[in-house]
Amino acid sequence: YLKQTAEKYPDNIAVEFQSNKITFTEMISQIEEIAQSLLAIGINKGDYVTVVTPNTPQGLFTVYAINRIGAIANMLNPLLSKGEIKSITENVNSKALLTFDMLYPKFAGIAWSEPCNPKMIIAHISDALPEQIKLYYKTNNEKEIEANPAHDIIDWNDFLKAGSMREEALPQDDGKGEDDAAILYSGGTTGLPKGVIIQNKSFNAMVVQTGEVMPHDLKDMPGKKVLGLMPMFHGFGLAMCIHVMINLGCHIVLVPKFDPIACIDLIFKEK
Repeated sequence: YLKQTAEKYPDNIAVEFQSNKITFTEMISQIEEIAQSLLAIGINKGDYVTVVTPNTPQGLFTVYAINRIGAIANMLNPLLSKGEIKSITENVNSKALLTFDMLYPKFAGIAWSEPCNPKMIIAHISDALPEQIKLYYKTNNEKEIEANPAHDIIDWNDFLKAGSMREEALPQDDGKGEDDAAILYSGGTTGLPKGVIIQNKSFNAMVVQTGEVMPHDLKDMPGKKVLGLMPMFHGFGLAMCIHVMINLGCHIVLVPKFDPIACIDLIFKEK
C-alpha cells in the first residue's frame, strides 16, 4: 500500500519532523536504504527486530524497512522497565534492536541471555533534524554513550554505511497479507504485557475501512496534515495515526513526546 501511495503522490510531503520535510519519494528511498542495512547486518525474512523509539523518522522508516524484507517489528514502549525490555526482546529472540542514544543508559545494564544477543542499532535525534539546527542540537544535547562491552553496538550512520556497501539488489517484495507485520503489546495489567501479532492485511484493512467511513470525499485527503502524536508502539498510533493516514496521502507531523503547549503551537502553526 505504501509503495502504491508513494507512486501516486511522489512529490507530496509524507512525514515532517522538527520542520524537516520528507516527500513520499524520499521516504521510500530511505526505507529501502534501511532495508539494505538490515540485510547487511544479517537480518532475514522471518526474523524479529525490536524497535524502542519515540515517533521519529528513523523509527518509523525502520518499521517499514523491517516489513520490506519480510521480518517482523517487535514494538516496545521506551518507558518499559529494563527487565520488561529484556524479557520481551528475549521472548522473540530478537536479532536486532533499534533505540536512541538518550535511551541507551536503560539498556546498558542488560545482560542478554543466550541465544538472544541482538545487534543494538543506536540512532540519534540529530540525524533526523534539518541541517540548520542539527549542529546546535548535537552540541547541546548529545553525549557519548558508555557502552556495555558485552553489547554488539552499531551506530546508526555505520549501520546505513553497511547497507550502502551491499552490492545485491533488494530481494523481491513477496509479502502476503497473512504474513506477520508487527507485535504490539497490551497494557500488562496482569503481569507482563502480552504480545499481539498483527498481520499485513490487518493494517491495510484499516486503510480501506477508514476510507469507507470518512465523512468526505477521499480526493480531499492527500496533503491534509495529521498530528502524529499517538506513539507508534501503540496500536492506534502505528495503524491509525500513521499507516492509515499516510496511505490516504496525508502529511504526518511526527511528535516524539507529548507536551500540551508544544502540541497547541504545532496545531496552529501547521494547521
